[in-house]
Amino acid sequence: MKVYYDNQAEVFKRWLSEPGDWIGVFQNQALDSSLLGHKFALRFGVEQWDHAEIGKTRAPDTQFGMGWKYILIAKCQTIESAVEAMKEGEDVH
Repeated sequence: MKVYYDNQAEVFKRWLSEPGDWIGVFQNQALDSSLLGHKFALRFGVEQWDHAEIGKTRAPDTQFGMGWKYILIAKCQTIESAVEAMKEGEDVH
């Protein structure tokens, strides 16, 4: 899967503009899914930090209702760490 990151750092910069905010990176780990390995990031507030567990926490349901397939793989407090978490294992261009 090829992923393009042109504006990703700018989005993450806006998301981290509030003190204590962080970025959760989720990956599809449903073995029967055609999107196995797909990642996406969400912005969270400081109050969710302690409740989010890497490898256990599932993504919140979105308008697409697919949250149960996605597991938290990274908790990021910097732009660089969020970009890196999104890149890991991808064919990045």
